[in-house]
Amino acid sequence: MPKEPVVVEVVRGQMVESSHRVHVCVTNLDGNLILRYGDETLPVFPRSAIKPIQALPLVESGAADAFGLTPFQLSLACASHNGEALHTNAVVAWLEQLGLSENSMVCAGHWSLRQHVLIEQVQNDKQVRQRHNNCSGKHCGLLTLAKHIGAPLHGYERPDHPVQQRLLGTLEAMTVTRLDMATAAVDGCGIPTIPVPLGHLALGFANWADPSEQPLARRHAIKQISNAIWDHPLAMAGTGRLCSRLNALHRSDAVDLIVKVGAEGVYCAAMPGLGYGLALKVEDGATHASEATLVAVLDRLGVFDTVSTETRDQINVLRHPSIKTWAGDKVGKVNVRF
Repeated sequence: MPKEPVVVEVVRGQMVESSHRVHVCVTNLDGNLILRYGDETLPVFPRSAIKPIQALPLVESGAADAFGLTPFQLSLACASHNGEALHTNAVVAWLEQLGLSENSMVCAGHWSLRQHVLIEQVQNDKQVRQRHNNCSGKHCGLLTLAKHIGAPLHGYERPDHPVQQRLLGTLEAMTVTRLDMATAAVDGCGIPTIPVPLGHLALGFANWADPSEQPLARRHAIKQISNAIWDHPLAMAGTGRLCSRLNALHRSDAVDLIVKVGAEGVYCAAMPGLGYGLALKVEDGATHASEATLVAVLDRLGVFDTVSTETRDQINVLRHPSIKTWAGDKVGKVNVRF
């Protein structure tokens, strides 16, 4: 298999304006490499890409059933969302359901990273609060878990807190590797993020794609969360977002795919139809490089082979995105070179 990373070139006019190196790993349930570009041993902060795995204890513990969480809320627990009204209203309602306020969440507020939502927030909300944080759904889930297991609500972000220990154990089991909290850093929303070798990160999502070797409760949790994401793809990202667009293909085109973005050029994916897991990391963290590479690799694996003609056209645009002026004129392109 190729050892060199994928190279993504941003071409403006006739000149390569910038290039980005992308490490990609695809494995099956046995940990066998199906596809590899670059270094599968590369330690990667997975950031938000592992939110579906972090949501597993919420379901496995019985907390989701005990608090009557809806599929929308389970999808929101996996979200890096836009901060649209459908997200923020649901977060506020969830906290009220728990008898808590926004101040219970350690994640700070921030303006939406999507321009159209940012404009709406400035016009309507005037200020941002914890509800607007793209990780607020995950934090609602962590607080729900803490309440259910009788753990302190204060300090749920600390590495030694029972909630974080459950997340660590689940991540270790899914990625089949020993992780050391001593190597952890702090994610943007305030909870620990632990480096995981890229190949083991892919294996974690292979175990999601084919959970046959997982305990019964975990198999049920994976199915429940997957269905929630497929039923409510907008909850876990938002309008125009790649995660929402690709996860929506399960209902529209019967594509077996769970996709989740992480900050700084990380993407992970589970392909239940193939039994494969994928993880990729752009060395310089460029989002346009991670998105184009993800779609190109999934296409190369045959994930989109059965989609409709209309969806195929959309996939081609995502795989070969154009560089445009603010007026919408095409002036370049993005090339993914394997």
